[in-house]
Amino acid sequence: MLTTPVLTAAVLIAVGALVLLVQRFVLAGRRHVWLGGLLPVAWVAASLAVLVRDDVPGWRPWLALVLGLVTLLGLWDDGHRARARRPAGPAQPAALPRA
Repeated sequence: MLTTPVLTAAVLIAVGALVLLVQRFVLAGRRHVWLGGLLPVAWVAASLAVLVRDDVPGWRPWLALVLGLVTLLGLWDDGHRARARRPAGPAQPAALPRA
């Protein structure tokens, strides 16, 4: 199979968008707050592994670490606040009028 840099970048962008959607709408809005912290912790671990191995020299890995962490923590906070604003318990159906 032939892979090109454009195809690889498109796949990485799609996977990144999917990860952000999962973080915001699946993990961050749960009753258990710690679930939303899984992806930020995994991001820091993966970023530190790249920094320790020095695969990419310069300031870009540090920038990716900080921006990724700020984005994931922001989504976590947004989902947690949205969960707090939701009414407690399931929605009650409207009562039907008696004839």
